[in-house]
Amino acid sequence: MRGSFAVRWALSTALAAVPPSAVGAAVTDGSVHAPSAYYTFLPPGAGSTFVDGAFGTPIKRMSYALGTPDAAAGGMLTWILNEYSTPAIFNRDNSRLLLNHGSYFAVYTGNGNFIENAPLDMHAASEPRWSRTSDDVVYYRRANQLKTYNAATGAVGVLRTFSEYAAVDGRGESDICFDGDHLVLVGDNRDVFVYTISTNTKGGVLDTAGVAFNSVYISANDDVTVGWLQSGSGRSQGVELFDRNMIFLRQVAHAIGHMDMGRDLNGDAVLVWNSSNDPAPIACNNGIVKILLATGQQTCLLSLDWSLAVHISGNDQGWALVSTYAPSDPSPTGNWPPYANEIFRVRLDGSVVERLAHHRSRPFNGYNYQPKATISRDGSRAAFASNHGLQAILGYPSEYSDAFLIDLGGPTPAPTPTPRPTPTPRPTPTATPRRHGPPPKVSLISPSRGTGPQPTYAWNVASRAADYYLRVDDPGGTPVVQIWYSASGVCSGTSCSATPSQPLASGAHTFWILPRNSAGTGPWSDGMTFTVRPQHPATAEVLPALVAPSGTTDSVPPSAGVTGSAPGAATLVSPSGSPRRTTYTWNVAHTATDYYLWVKDASGTPVVHVWVPAASACASGTCTHTPPGTLAAGAHTWWIQARNVAGLGPWSAGRTFNAQ
Repeated sequence: MRGSFAVRWALSTALAAVPPSAVGAAVTDGSVHAPSAYYTFLPPGAGSTFVDGAFGTPIKRMSYALGTPDAAAGGMLTWILNEYSTPAIFNRDNSRLLLNHGSYFAVYTGNGNFIENAPLDMHAASEPRWSRTSDDVVYYRRANQLKTYNAATGAVGVLRTFSEYAAVDGRGESDICFDGDHLVLVGDNRDVFVYTISTNTKGGVLDTAGVAFNSVYISANDDVTVGWLQSGSGRSQGVELFDRNMIFLRQVAHAIGHMDMGRDLNGDAVLVWNSSNDPAPIACNNGIVKILLATGQQTCLLSLDWSLAVHISGNDQGWALVSTYAPSDPSPTGNWPPYANEIFRVRLDGSVVERLAHHRSRPFNGYNYQPKATISRDGSRAAFASNHGLQAILGYPSEYSDAFLIDLGGPTPAPTPTPRPTPTPRPTPTATPRRHGPPPKVSLISPSRGTGPQPTYAWNVASRAADYYLRVDDPGGTPVVQIWYSASGVCSGTSCSATPSQPLASGAHTFWILPRNSAGTGPWSDGMTFTVRPQHPATAEVLPALVAPSGTTDSVPPSAGVTGSAPGAATLVSPSGSPRRTTYTWNVAHTATDYYLWVKDASGTPVVHVWVPAASACASGTCTHTPPGTLAAGAHTWWIQARNVAGLGPWSAGRTFNAQ
């Protein structure tokens, strides 16, 4: 898992690369801005940037979960996302960030490029928190231990074992304090206390004595809030404030709600809180509310439609990042309220709401669809998760989600809001029959299974279509073919077909067809997935040379977006004798995630061609696989090709054996 020193040095020099283009002139009005192409838009592949259609914000896609190997469980991941809105996923200088890869975390550059998987010991529920005094150190918990992980060296250590408890945690939401020296922790779901890192000391304890609570947070002044499940104005109700020795100070809210700590423009410690659960709201209904912790004074920054829920992310610079989500899954052409399914930042004096993007994540599951946008401590970057509705568009798994990055342009002074004219509302058009409207949706024919590197794409004719747009995405979700074809050039009878000249790499690909005519474009077709088989070594134009695994880049663990080398060639071990029920054995090719086993008989006909996951086939330096069935008698030759997400390695040398 760990890379060599040379690789680490090379990676560290690249961490400060230029981020994606910063946000330009922000939209600051309060009008309805519905997203375009809401049910058809496909985000580009991992590493690519697109522009939000309503607000003009550049957004970088950081990950492609379905094409990223699961380092813990094998196979591919279903989701990659930021942990939550409140913990800072960016380190002190924004050179690195942490993303949740299913059951564990991975380290990315601050510009959203994968570096490596973190140790599996730092699992998804371990609450990793970046240090505020080091660019490299992450604090995390494991059972009753507080541990450290150094992202530069890979070292893992134990900071303290709380032997009086079976487990400690931060309830999943608290971050390290603003001075970087304190954490609020909960022992055995009961005792709340502040731990001081520099002196390795545990402060006074609040024994919750079985009274149910949801959250703990530590403020910019090292005071602590406890969010009790019971609403009201009495003790152990709503949100209460304690000093660092857990002495009660005051109640600051009647009810818990999504919230985060921050600093006001003058440096005061504040809590930014959503008032939707408050039975007797003081400031506003379903509001983004600033609470001055020193007095409990509440100020309404923005009131939202009741159909919207929110997450809040605070920082040190007088802003809060808000992401809304609508469980009702509204349609852009129906009742789409202002700020629906948006990410925006609010200046804490209430003077500006900068609307940044539609996250386009739809409620196809109970939690992963929520964007939970998070802002860096200096306010210069934001990250969020989204499924982009791909469960409906492409049939992705219900829990699917990927991570996205916005560059906010650095910790600059807040802009003065520019008045903008409110657009005249446009009535929703009533669909009426048209004889010459855009063409209907296309149905696809092929390819739908295995194919060579230059497939022919076939689809049924769509009435009235003058042209067809072919889009093909590679395994990482990056478009590799995007071509308009004239219907007269590719269609005959009831079907159309086209064979682009560009060859495809091995692996799963998906294609779509979009028809158009002079009246406009029709809907996208459903996607059709097919697999490009690796080219057989006997038919390749140039046989790959045998290359032993070597080089420092091979030490970088494979994952989506890796910049490094494909694995080297595997060397074969057996069979070379005369079995018919055959077990194939080869030596490990370093960094390989899968191996392609190819066996042909004496006539050259492939009789075995299968991808074998390294996680299930390899141990102690060798890999084995026993395909089902037996071989016909006679000579057979076999090869192995290794791959990771950086690409395909060279073919091994072939080895011939006789099946008898």
